[in-house]
Amino acid sequence: MSRSAGEGQRDGGDGGPPVRARGDAAEDAAPVGRGCHVGSVRCRALIRARCSPAAAVPVSGCEGGAAVAEQKQNGGGTVGAAAERTIRVRNPRGQGERLREEILRAAGGLLEQVGSEDALSLRAVAREVGIATPSIYRHFSDKTELVWAVLAEHYERLAGIMSEADGSAPADDQLARLRSQLTAYCRFAIANPAKYRLMCETWQTPVDEERLHGHPAGLLLRGLSRALTACEEAGWRVRGTRADAPYMLWCALHGRITLWQVMPRRKDPARLDRFVDELLDLLLER
Repeated sequence: MSRSAGEGQRDGGDGGPPVRARGDAAEDAAPVGRGCHVGSVRCRALIRARCSPAAAVPVSGCEGGAAVAEQKQNGGGTVGAAAERTIRVRNPRGQGERLREEILRAAGGLLEQVGSEDALSLRAVAREVGIATPSIYRHFSDKTELVWAVLAEHYERLAGIMSEADGSAPADDQLARLRSQLTAYCRFAIANPAKYRLMCETWQTPVDEERLHGHPAGLLLRGLSRALTACEEAGWRVRGTRADAPYMLWCALHGRITLWQVMPRRKDPARLDRFVDELLDLLLER
């Protein structure tokens, strides 16, 4: 029996492989049928309208509808990794912050794998969350803002831990307070190696000087600068260029922690404590 003209067009017209549009926009415009993709906007809308678990009436030829019907027949069990990841339950109105957190978690996990901003794919992030790629831009203006938001979560946590350590030291001993902050930094790094690598070893796209001032690492550097200022007010003098002193502290700590982590020696945190003492002796004098 001959096929209809519509079927021939979908299958390539001459019995060849089905013609499938490329790109997100083309997928979203694809007709529902054998060429329908479950991730397209139109297909998701039809799935919600005609393939709900209550009705279990699949769209003809639609992979998403068949998955929902199969899920109902299986008692609501998991259908498959691809369908489960793509069909995302829409957040209730006013809960956009929840979607933002999901995007951040997905981007953080992928960044830990690829190791650089350039290698991070927004399409991969969207696929992990189960949304269309343009939806990311409702929360982040570009990929750089997304990466910085991922890093900010960890820098804020580290800054909070260092602030608590500062408060636990004697209030009238500024050097001891700075030492407590540096020791807390070391403890955070060795307790959270994956997060620490994400913060300090993720290759990031260069930006202009004005935008760079908003980088989340500024939290750390400003905290170190305030601690050094307090030491100066207590009578200590910073050797070298004052403006570079916070960077010298950070670079020295990071380099020592990196060697401590990778070298085949017994992991004794006390070695890091001694290094902090030596570092402060080199940087500050009375």
